[in-house]
Amino acid sequence: MSDNNTLMTGNSKADPTAKRTAQGRPRDKTLDAAILDATILLLAETGYDAMSMELIARRLGCSRSSIYRRFPDKAALVAAAVTRQFELANPVVPETGDAIQDITRLLFNTARMLTESPVGAVIKALITVLDKDAELGRLAKEMEKGRRQYLLDAIARGAARGEISDTQTDQKIDAALGAIYLRYLLLQKPVTRRYVQELTETLFR
Repeated sequence: MSDNNTLMTGNSKADPTAKRTAQGRPRDKTLDAAILDATILLLAETGYDAMSMELIARRLGCSRSSIYRRFPDKAALVAAAVTRQFELANPVVPETGDAIQDITRLLFNTARMLTESPVGAVIKALITVLDKDAELGRLAKEMEKGRRQYLLDAIARGAARGEISDTQTDQKIDAALGAIYLRYLLLQKPVTRRYVQELTETLFR
């Protein structure tokens, strides 16, 4: 298994900030990544309400305008930072030819991200404010769509091969992710690969 820094490095699949400035210069992707990583770390340390663009700029030694040029507000910045971590958790979408193994790997990558990186603390911090910040709540739903699509694709491939059923897929995904988050957030029990494998077999076989 990787250490806690694994999910904090690398390039995301889609980089919406990789645009050119008005002067024609490409944006500094190194700073883009640094901003997103600092956002995750500060969220884990301070929570959502206390985190600010000013704190991120101070930690990185850059100007606030450098951050605002990339992200219009705190909600957009947080959404981009968490999305990047989800993407880094699944740098390659598994296609092993075995749907159960593909689904297990995707689900375990989520569990590993929660337990082996600061993202777990970030999720805990965000849960308390999603119903208070409408824009953050909207962006959180958009983030979830992307993650679910990986699972939907794996299920569809398995159903096409006749391995698993493709009925009630949304409910099964809800149950799988819900079980992982419940075990991590509330029960505070280990989310092991064996647990995820058995969960996948129970729900999708």
